[in-house]
Amino acid sequence: MEKSILTHDRFALETTGIVVESQDPVRCSLTVEEKHKNARDAVMGGAIFTLADYAFGVSVNREGTGTVTLNGQIDYLRAAGDGKLIATVIPVKDGRTTCVSRVLITDDHDREIAQVTFTGIHLG
Repeated sequence: MEKSILTHDRFALETTGIVVESQDPVRCSLTVEEKHKNARDAVMGGAIFTLADYAFGVSVNREGTGTVTLNGQIDYLRAAGDGKLIATVIPVKDGRTTCVSRVLITDDHDREIAQVTFTGIHLG
């Protein structure tokens, strides 16, 4: 895993507080704080997408490939409130130049909050 990619993502780590929970499978979490909430007192969609995108990045850069997100498609399934959100990465394809993964976001009650499909491009 290329540590610099993971440890220098100031937005994901410092601003949002995302934590890498496990590497195999890749799981990242976010403990919901007031700063993550929107006007309806639910977790802002952007915070959920950031969690998913960071988990995807951890997954596809474990071997230092220099992969970035080319496209991300999110489906919000239900509002997220207080507690913890967990992103679990499910690799679908890892080709020579591109990769595809599905990221499932659940809350700490195992309710599905969102599902995201990412396509990445290997730069190096």
